[in-house]
Amino acid sequence: MKPDSVLFIAQNLSIVEKLLTSFQEYSIQTDISHVLSIEEALKSLKVSPFEIIIIDTTELSIEHKEIIDSLRTHSVNKNLSIVAICKQQIRNHCISIGFDDCIIFPFEKEEFDTTFGKILVRKSTTQQSTTTTPESVSLTEEYITITKELLALRIPSFDETLTSIERISLWIAKEFEDFSEVELQHLRYASTLWAIGKLVLPDTAIRLPSTKNGFLQEEYMTQIPVVTVATLKNKPYFTNVIPIVEALFENFDGTGFPNGHQGWQIPLTSRLLRVVVDFVELHHCANKTPENAVEIIKQYSNKIYDQRFVILLDQYVSEILIPVKTHSIVHLYELQEGMKLSKEIVTNSGIKLVPKGSTLTQSTIEKIQRISSSDPIIGRIYIAVQNEN
Repeated sequence: MKPDSVLFIAQNLSIVEKLLTSFQEYSIQTDISHVLSIEEALKSLKVSPFEIIIIDTTELSIEHKEIIDSLRTHSVNKNLSIVAICKQQIRNHCISIGFDDCIIFPFEKEEFDTTFGKILVRKSTTQQSTTTTPESVSLTEEYITITKELLALRIPSFDETLTSIERISLWIAKEFEDFSEVELQHLRYASTLWAIGKLVLPDTAIRLPSTKNGFLQEEYMTQIPVVTVATLKNKPYFTNVIPIVEALFENFDGTGFPNGHQGWQIPLTSRLLRVVVDFVELHHCANKTPENAVEIIKQYSNKIYDQRFVILLDQYVSEILIPVKTHSIVHLYELQEGMKLSKEIVTNSGIKLVPKGSTLTQSTIEKIQRISSSDPIIGRIYIAVQNEN
């Protein structure tokens, strides 16, 4: 990591001391700076390539998205991560105005590791991935191919299941527009490699979906991520894939496996892949129709699954998998009075702006446009096609 890689913005010196101690105990070499105010931070950002900014919001008032945007604008590092130390009741607000993650005050070292540690590891391994050699790429692709072949031998037609998972995952990731090319590649690898652990399942369970109602079906299903991680552990070209598959069966509400992590503690790629894996297995392994499978997934939105990826999955099904002619897609600036929504409109922070079936008025359109300027709409806007008959 670069010099001056972490900047604390905090007025409470006891919190600064605790952060310093936590970073010193963490294994990655990190250089740290500290300022008391946003104004001082903006000056520092012009000359130092900080990787992470940590803001103590318990004493500094961070109410508006413009403050976070200003920090990013002044930074010479375009991959800057900004983390809030905040009280539980304002966590959602912090995420909605642009913080990448939050850690709840007061915090212990374990929470530090799950939040800051993952950011440090991700940045460190992303830098490593930019030096990937042609030889390592060839080995990686060969390993992916062999994995698919082994799984197809053990579970007939499962290679088709994995192909579907990869295709849908990449479509959703590109629509989400928050994944780099490197992260898309890690997602592609993870969409196959997560299933290595299925090879150790008994014959009675080999064709079952991994989860039921959001939880691993049987106790031995917990071996899926455990065996996969153990298999990939000593293969350096899959360093970035391990955190994805390890957290695959964590639930958004914290009831999952193996660590009971919740929300933004779970890697973004894991949250996306989980929605797709469960959907495709419901369709391929439980013989549900795509429509039925996506409705089951939607029942657990924001409980088991990240709602944003459920919305995009639903759009994939109705737009790509089973195209329908009962709606059209419009841009935000094309909205007009009298249009009827065929799907609800939801923002990135989870606000449901307008329900499905609503007829738009001018005031509703203005509300959508105003809120979406700071809290973007997830996915596309679907308008019901009027029946001319």
